[in-house]
Amino acid sequence: MKVIIAAFVLALILVSSASADTPAAMEANRALKYISDYIISGKAQKPITRAVLSPTGQTPDLQFVRQSDLTSDLVDRYLSRGISHFLPWDKPQRSREFLRNTGTKYVHWSHLLWGPPPPDWKTLSAEIDTVHNSEWGKDVVFEAGVMEAIYKDTIDKVTIPEWLFQCMEDLGINKTRKPGPSGPKCFSYENMFDRNAADWNGMVGRWAARGKDGSGEASVPDITMTETQLWYAYLITEYIDAGFEGIFFGQFGLTGSRDKGNECMWEFSQFTKRLAAARAYRRSVFLSTHHYCVAYKGQLNPDSPTMFTHMTWPSRMFYSSKHEFGMECGLNATEDGKHRTRAEFKMLMKPPFDLPMLIEIDNYGKVSPDSPIAADSEGNDEITAYMKKPPAARAAFLRYYYHEFQTYKNKPGKCRTHLAPSGERCGYMPYAEQSGEEETIADLFREAAKLSVMAAAIAKDLQAAEAAEEWKTYRDGKRNFALERPGASVLKDRSAELTRKTPGSFWLEFSVRTNNKTAYAINVRRAVLAADTTPETYAAENPFLLTWERVTINGVSGFSATTGEQSAKTVIHRALLVDGKSVWMLNLTDTSGGNPQKTKQVFERVARSLNVKGLEPVDASD
Repeated sequence: MKVIIAAFVLALILVSSASADTPAAMEANRALKYISDYIISGKAQKPITRAVLSPTGQTPDLQFVRQSDLTSDLVDRYLSRGISHFLPWDKPQRSREFLRNTGTKYVHWSHLLWGPPPPDWKTLSAEIDTVHNSEWGKDVVFEAGVMEAIYKDTIDKVTIPEWLFQCMEDLGINKTRKPGPSGPKCFSYENMFDRNAADWNGMVGRWAARGKDGSGEASVPDITMTETQLWYAYLITEYIDAGFEGIFFGQFGLTGSRDKGNECMWEFSQFTKRLAAARAYRRSVFLSTHHYCVAYKGQLNPDSPTMFTHMTWPSRMFYSSKHEFGMECGLNATEDGKHRTRAEFKMLMKPPFDLPMLIEIDNYGKVSPDSPIAADSEGNDEITAYMKKPPAARAAFLRYYYHEFQTYKNKPGKCRTHLAPSGERCGYMPYAEQSGEEETIADLFREAAKLSVMAAAIAKDLQAAEAAEEWKTYRDGKRNFALERPGASVLKDRSAELTRKTPGSFWLEFSVRTNNKTAYAINVRRAVLAADTTPETYAAENPFLLTWERVTINGVSGFSATTGEQSAKTVIHRALLVDGKSVWMLNLTDTSGGNPQKTKQVFERVARSLNVKGLEPVDASD
């Protein structure tokens, strides 16, 4: 299988593998499953740190109580009111005022360990409890970062908690584990990577070089190493017990560069979800990482299991004169051959998974002005360059890109990209009294809140309509295909009306009537093609398809689009699929004048159910 590498994206490595689980993955499964079972069963003397164990009431459009509730639509509603790098622990009262004033619902990177030792978990819990116990903060999600950085002087001094040490004893890890300089009951920096591994040398001392006395070194941990898995398990457990509902895995392109098929990362996602289901504030957890696509075992298939609820990426903002506020980024940025933002955003839109994307204004430190991550002529990173702009320019930047990002469409054709305004970072604060963008953020989030309520109402109506709608399966053995169709639809064979009648071609229509009028009609057509026709060769002869979205449905590739206007009472949802010997043309023509999202959901269900492969010969029936 192919390994997809984007040379312009730092450490974005996606390894494909169809083989059995690697030894590292099998060991991770064994260890992480045992640890989570040990905690959940109550064998571990590991009390939950927070006092507010579950919400007493939630806002209806933001409500969730289980992992399956965290649909992409619901995640969207949270990320549309997300703020990045907001660390509320130093000024808790003012931070609470900011969260309340702005209506923030998702706090990305509200805590992370980059150098310092683990915190007092009770201190973190106390602040989260205060927010969750308030009338306005029951829905606020705090996200913690389990990062791509370990510091020798810190790690070697962190005591392994008794509950985790007992798991290590039970698993037999301590029999072969080499203790660190502080003894067997402390974590070991050296055990978190293989210094002699040929494919890991660039990660040793990546953040800081070793001093003459061996101190001061900072490296990337390797998640295929047992010690790293223990370290991450410890942090994730403490964060969830403290009240955090989001875990961000930092740069997986670095920590997982030896994780074949992303199998160890899969085990971490399952470990975190198991713990959350038993112990989290709302029995669920948001999961993310700095990457454009992390597929389980490299399976770039929309139906493959996904590890994350959303992905996260820097904006790669840079100075320019394109806009009056002097900054730009994103898909429509100036193509100057230097900056990464345009190329990277294209990569973010390509994966086939329906995952929202959170865009942050990030920090990289001072670099050469010629570096592709330099945001200005002095070599400043994007958050520093953003901070140096006057308040009016920053506010205009947020207003412009907050809305532009939400127009972007990923490969499944969804608009799911959200700009998270910056919180505390490199001396910058968003508070109004510090010339921050507090009021601008509040305005943006108020608008998002209104849209969230509308989206929730539409989703509820769609779910009710689908639950009330009887569906049947239409099987056509003669033509060797099957699909689901609304039970109230009436079938008409319109093949005789085809202008070009070729052997094997047909046209079926399933119409649904309301008040004695056709509300919508689903059309299924097939035309036989020359052997080995591909979507690309078909589109070359029909160039209008190049403006449609690329899709893959049940393993068959093609194109999809929605045209028309609700006000004109004609909206058409379309899909065209090429299976190598035929072209399947599906559309739903909606003439009801009602909400086109409802018929789009009907059409997507029909399209997803289309089966054109390997049917047993049967008579056409329901």
